[in-house]
Amino acid sequence: MSTAGETVENGTPLASGAGTSELTVENGVIWGQDATTGTWYTYVGGAWNSQGSAVPTASATPTPTPTPTPTPTPTGTPSANDTVVKAGSTAPIVDASGNKWTITAAGQVAINGTADNTTANVIELAYVNGTIWQENASNLWWGETSPTSGWAPSNGTSVSPLPATPTPTPTPTPASTTSANDTMVLAGSVASITDASGNQWTITAGGQVAVNGTTDTTTANVTELAYVNGSIWQENASNLWWDKTSPTASWAPGTGTSTSPLPAPITIAAGTASATVSASQVSIAATSGNHMLFLSGSGDIVSLTGGTNTVTDTGSANTYILPAAGKGTDIFTSDVLNTGDTLDLKTALAATQWSGSASTLSNFLKVTDSAQGATLSISTTSGGTGVAIATIDGATTASLATVLAHSIT
Repeated sequence: MSTAGETVENGTPLASGAGTSELTVENGVIWGQDATTGTWYTYVGGAWNSQGSAVPTASATPTPTPTPTPTPTPTGTPSANDTVVKAGSTAPIVDASGNKWTITAAGQVAINGTADNTTANVIELAYVNGTIWQENASNLWWGETSPTSGWAPSNGTSVSPLPATPTPTPTPTPASTTSANDTMVLAGSVASITDASGNQWTITAGGQVAVNGTTDTTTANVTELAYVNGSIWQENASNLWWDKTSPTASWAPGTGTSTSPLPAPITIAAGTASATVSASQVSIAATSGNHMLFLSGSGDIVSLTGGTNTVTDTGSANTYILPAAGKGTDIFTSDVLNTGDTLDLKTALAATQWSGSASTLSNFLKVTDSAQGATLSISTTSGGTGVAIATIDGATTASLATVLAHSIT
């Protein structure tokens, strides 16, 4: 409105707008009052229209109420039942209404990105049967079914809403491989015989049979075990044999038998210069003469005494009973210490004054290595002069400890 009482629009006087004393706008309508009569006019369609003495009010032209902008409905595929989110993860749990529940870096629950300040020290969220559960650092749980329902119970619960973790099913232990027929184990060996049911039979340091580590106190002075046609046989120091087919059976016959259940030993005659043996789980013996033995079997027990015996062993897990000092020498053309073979020193040490104490064994048994191999010497008295009983080609770094690791004493 100009100082002359004219109504102007963008600087241009409106027609019939002179004498206007007041202008107002109500609900988007321009009102002007005539300075002389006090009458109010509305300016509509480029012309003033008399409204009489009516005073402009909000009711003259109702202003439409703005339609509120709808809040976006959260969207997302609901998480699977029993979904778990740990503190430190940015992964959300999505409830059935599409709300996303997370754990903030400060350890609070957040819903659609807004932290819930009633929560603290949260270490885990879980979605169980439509309820969001939070666990805190004191291992207490609270649940709520919606962002506004409130956490319950008020003091929390120590009972987890998640299903109990099932006890893992133990991985089945592979069945032990049943020992070969006619397998033999001598006293002093840590080797075992495994029967068809997987039981492991050994001879204890006290000379008794043990089954799966449990000593059978009905046995004594056991020198050998054998597995023959499904039966376990034990031999004692009196060369008597007993057998049974299971750990709970009784040993039979009652007084034992002097007949060995094992195949007859292979004997190398004194005049036989060379012998080749390919059989496994057999006994091989030579009591006199010099021999060359070519052995390709496994699990054999070999006793060569009375002469110089040269052994070429291409098998494995064979046991050699070494002779006493002055009763012969065994020469091995390869390092039998690296093929699973065992040296049985019981016969050789029994002919000495050794008391059986491990601390004094080095006074009777010596191992000397060279660029060609190792020589085992034994003396009948403590610290006495040693006599060679065996040489092992290729065992260039052997020591007493190395030999004893593969020996029965």
